[in-house]
Amino acid sequence: MIWDSSTGQVIHKLRCPAGFSPGKQYDVGWSPQGDRLAAAGADGTVMVWNVATGDQIHALKGHTSVVRSVYWSPDGRRLVSGSEDRTVRIWDSQAGRELLVLPDTPTAYPAVAWSPSGRMIGVAGGSLMIFDATIGYEVAPQLAPAGTNH
Repeated sequence: MIWDSSTGQVIHKLRCPAGFSPGKQYDVGWSPQGDRLAAAGADGTVMVWNVATGDQIHALKGHTSVVRSVYWSPDGRRLVSGSEDRTVRIWDSQAGRELLVLPDTPTAYPAVAWSPSGRMIGVAGGSLMIFDATIGYEVAPQLAPAGTNH
């Protein structure tokens, strides 16, 4: 549901497909423009809704396990998602199609984020990996937490 924070009133109840039931989303993210909302689901789907109408825009399918994180690119044209299937996927948020699958991540619980320029993606979970968002190659060696032997 989307609430008006000043009144506490429900603005929209977002409709979810079967398998994407309430209580089984692991992350949500507002588009930079504030007009769309993305949610990571237990069924491996990333859902995208129009916030003004509450209508579903896309059901992005490609992951084979729980999606743990979603993050919008700074321009709102792409989404990145991280899944327990150990993949990170980049999506065209306007066309609703997969653009790129990044190499296997070192964790089944990847957290993902775009750089402010939109050129790189950070993937964290035990270590930090930095990828070029256009070609999908790692651009920095894995950065391990202090005190580890990585």
